Formats: sequence, C-alpha cells, structure tokens
Amino acid sequence: MNQRSLLLACIAAAALSVPAAAEDGYDLWLRYRATDAHDDSVPAGEVRELVTVSGSETLQAAQAELQRGLSGLYRKPVPMVASPGQPGALILGTPKSSKLIAGLSLSLGHLGQEGYLIRDARMNGRAATVIAANSDIGVLYGAFHFLRLVQTRQTQTALDIASQPRTRLRILDHWDNLDRHVERGYAGQSIWDWHKLPAWLDPRYTDYARGYLGRFDPATSGGIGNACSSDSAIGARSPNGNS
Repeated sequence: MNQRSLLLACIAAAALSVPAAAEDGYDLWLRYRATDAHDDSVPAGEVRELVTVSGSETLQAAQAELQRGLSGLYRKPVPMVASPGQPGALILGTPKSSKLIAGLSLSLGHLGQEGYLIRDARMNGRAATVIAANSDIGVLYGAFHFLRLVQTRQTQTALDIASQPRTRLRILDHWDNLDRHVERGYAGQSIWDWHKLPAWLDPRYTDYARGYLGRFDPATSGGIGNACSSDSAIGARSPNGNS
C-alpha cells in the first residue's frame, strides 16, 4: 500500500469512528431547527424582536414557545423587549393584556374564546406582526400556528389569518390503566404516572401538551386518560377530579 492509499484509509477510518448524532424523535415536529442548514441568509419577514407580555401562565407559555422556536429557527436569540423599537416586532396578547393590541382596534369578536388572528400591522410607523385573541388560550394556539408558518417559510408574504375551532371539545383518548399498562400499546409503559399525580408532574407532560398544540389546528382542548375497562380511581387521582 502506497502512502496515498494509506492516508485515504486513515481518513476513512477516522470519519467512521465519529459517533452519529442520531434523532431520537422526542421533539416531534417541534425541532425548531433552521429549514436549510446551508442557508445563512436572513429570511424575509423575520421576527427581529419579541414584545414581552405579562399575565397568566398561558400567556407566559405562549411567549416562551415563541422565544424557543424563533431562536432555534433563526439560529440566534430573538431579543425580548418591552415595546417595539424596530421593524419586525412580534406582538402577542389580548386587548386586556396588551395595550398595543388594544390600540389596534382589531375585529376579534367573531373569533370566540379560542380563535386567534395573525396579521401584519404597522406599529409607530414600523412593520410588525400581531398574534391577537379574545383569550389567553387563543393567543397560545396562535403562537404555535405562527411557528408552523415560520417553519414552512410562509411568513415571507403578507399575513392575515383568522382561525377558530368549529368543535368546542377536541379530545384525545388514552387507553391507560393504573399500572401504566397501555391497552393495545406496544411502546412500553404510559407516560402517565398515576400514583404520583397530582403531587408530581413529569416534565414530559408539558412536552406532550406542546406536541399536540404544535401539530393540530385547532389544537386539542383536553384528554381522557382511561380505557373502557380501567379503574375508576384514575378520575379521583387527577388534579381536578376528572380524567
């Protein structure tokens, strides 16, 4: 073997010895990675700052998801600001939680309590995008919808989206038993640890909820955690007395 062949063989061996960074699938469709790993251009319609909003845990969850998602998709942190200071601000909230939203006098009445509006707007003469709703849960649904738009590069054109669910109850059914056995399940134990609820909440419960918020439009509104033949004590162990 000549020196050139030996060198090539060493390079190949070194390359094969590097451990692979495999996807485990945990993040589902919420991976929040840039669409094209080789595209370093600034996408049109990029959010340049996220205007903070105070209020309920639901609003804080919407804000945190936008911060997480946008920072990942843009490969850089999105600044959090108290008020818009440049073009490209993203403003979210309800007329009650945000004076900026209230000042736009948006038509939200037809959206009900779970609908939302995603629209381009002008704020102090600068281009901005708003996610507005009549309720905090509507804002949360709108935040996940907006992230889907960014992931699929649909924010590069004018936005004017109004969405509301046609069905009030949108339920996921889990066929679980108190021993964490899943009826007709083939992927191991259930994530629901019934004997520790409600005192201890597994962080996976939050990620589970995020997954369904990010996948469906409109998002699911609840879940049923027991099978047709499971123990009725499941209902008694849940935080609000319902399964």
